[in-house]
Amino acid sequence: MGKTSNELKEWLDEQDITYSLYGDDTYDGFEIQGFSYNLSIYIDQYYTFSCSTTHKQRFKETDDIDEATANHAEPKTLKGVKGYITKWIEL
Repeated sequence: MGKTSNELKEWLDEQDITYSLYGDDTYDGFEIQGFSYNLSIYIDQYYTFSCSTTHKQRFKETDDIDEATANHAEPKTLKGVKGYITKWIEL
């Protein structure tokens, strides 16, 4: 896990946000389960960020990830990733 992923992990812990962490030597992935939405955050080996939000109920009803995707963004900074999480997760 890279320095940026460690910073995000520490911030999530400070915010008391529960997450699952996975990945390999090319990326780190964070899955965050909210009340209405699931968030997927990816940080690749080049420190490119990708954030996706899936509407839980819509996915349950349709079983179609494309139809259930509520939002997708590629923030340029870790601060942008934190802002995305804060916007979409029910803190």
